[in-house]
Amino acid sequence: MANGSWGGTYFAHPFNNDNTDNSFRVNNSVKYQSANYSGFTFGGLYGFSNQAGGFGNNRAYSAGAQYANGPLKVAAAYLQVQNGNSTTATGGAVWTQSRFQLVGGDSTLRYNNYEVNGRYALTPALALGAAYTYTDRKGMVPGDRNNDHARYHQVGLQTDYALSKCTDIYAECVV
Repeated sequence: MANGSWGGTYFAHPFNNDNTDNSFRVNNSVKYQSANYSGFTFGGLYGFSNQAGGFGNNRAYSAGAQYANGPLKVAAAYLQVQNGNSTTATGGAVWTQSRFQLVGGDSTLRYNNYEVNGRYALTPALALGAAYTYTDRKGMVPGDRNNDHARYHQVGLQTDYALSKCTDIYAECVV
């Protein structure tokens, strides 16, 4: 998935119906998630490099906190990945399906997401990425009982420039 690896939050499938925006995986890691303290939670992660003589190569660490109480939700997070994309080109294809049982009835809602994506490093500092997602929704949506089928097309483009080994800037466009 583009948004779980290199694409960023805006590359999530329509309405983030399959929660791929929270799918980033770090192998060989230790993670802590706090209990809920009156709506406040926090956590952290450290991913070991597992490279002899290269403690800082391919390691990752993150920290985040959230406060959620009623309609208010505020969150902040930080992620540092070193040498996360060491390959020149990557490509992928993804299919996800999400099913929802609507409250107060027998209606169901189903999303099928089909994604193709690719990323190419033009230079060690400059990379380009693109993703296309076709989403097919079937079922009833609250407040729109006449619409039981909808289709969405989403295209995302990204340019990423590394200012240093641990700092980069990027621009994204998703339509």
